[in-house]
Amino acid sequence: MKEVPKDKYYEGPFDYPVSDAYNHMLTFIKNREATCSTARWIGGPNGGGLMGTFRPDGVWPVCVRQWSDCRILTFGISNDPSYENALADTFQCEVWGHDPTISGTGLVLSQGVHFVPLGLSGEDADPPKSRFPVRKLSTLMKSVDLKELVVLKVDVEGSEWSFLREAIDSGTLANVHQLMVEVHFWTHTLEGDLSLHQMVRTWYRIFKDLHAMGFRIFDYHENPQSTYPVNLFVPGRAACCHELGFININYIPIKS
Repeated sequence: MKEVPKDKYYEGPFDYPVSDAYNHMLTFIKNREATCSTARWIGGPNGGGLMGTFRPDGVWPVCVRQWSDCRILTFGISNDPSYENALADTFQCEVWGHDPTISGTGLVLSQGVHFVPLGLSGEDADPPKSRFPVRKLSTLMKSVDLKELVVLKVDVEGSEWSFLREAIDSGTLANVHQLMVEVHFWTHTLEGDLSLHQMVRTWYRIFKDLHAMGFRIFDYHENPQSTYPVNLFVPGRAACCHELGFININYIPIKS
């Protein structure tokens, strides 16, 4: 990973209002530095569509490529496998859809889509150590003999932070071409007794470190169902949850 260009929000004393750091972070993630002329929204009740139209819940982006070996992991399938099914049906991808909160019974899955009752985190853990059985990304990739991913979709209700920190530090994300993730700015998603300044810095450092790895945002969507009347970081109503689509510009396919 390249050296991270550091600023006062990445390191140093907290000699600024926390709202300044929070707004700076939002500006950073809303900046689309990458474009994809073949980007589409897929999944959801109407099957997605061209980007720029209304996006209902369950719809996620993908930057369409001519994949010779399309294998994908998703997390947070819940009871809506429409994104996973669309990837399999439209692009002939093999998809492993994960969710430890459901049994998978009753899911209608397309050919090439597999359900796995495990969650994603920054460690391998099972109850009672963790609320649900969770695994590191590297562990789950190894379990299905994957060395790289063309797409990784993550919606894990706050566990994304421990997953991202570990996957950045271990270098596992270097072998991921596209990362779709919903980030949750909830105070209870971080371990330890952290101040508001420390929370925002923890999140901001992850975005900056992803950028240093080569991840560039091509899609940003503020979840309209996630706004709260009071936000601890800025006055008034603000969204807690933001869906981001990244392309890894440093991704090099592994030759088999």
